[in-house]
Amino acid sequence: YVVVNHQGPQSRREFHLLKERVSDYITVYQQDEQQEDVWTTLNGNKDDFLIYDRCGRLVYHLGLPYSFLHFQYVEESIKIAYCENKCGNCSYMEPDIDGVCENITKKAGEELSEVEPEPTGQHSHPSLHRHGHHHRRHHHHRHHH
Repeated sequence: YVVVNHQGPQSRREFHLLKERVSDYITVYQQDEQQEDVWTTLNGNKDDFLIYDRCGRLVYHLGLPYSFLHFQYVEESIKIAYCENKCGNCSYMEPDIDGVCENITKKAGEELSEVEPEPTGQHSHPSLHRHGHHHRRHHHHRHHH
């Protein structure tokens, strides 16, 4: 995972705030003012999440409001990209990916059962929108995973 901060003056001033809010295990990259903007190159927008699979293919491009972290879209997209075998057996699989994905699923299930009682009968899951390659442009501080 990597977070790419925007290269504008305000984003550069607030870089330390962004870094404080991101896990130590995730790289926060500050673009140089002179370099070509990464987000323009990727057709990204403010606060977008671009989620790539192990082979470097873009699986999801989530923009607002889907990129707000209090919704499940970002987390679910990452789980799908890393835990579902879309292409059959994969030589890029992490050795313990099955264990990791089982733990994620178990943990998510436990968190959900703590938050609200299991509804009886049918319950619906919000469908994830697959945002292929959007061609929107904007430059502010953005996230990349």
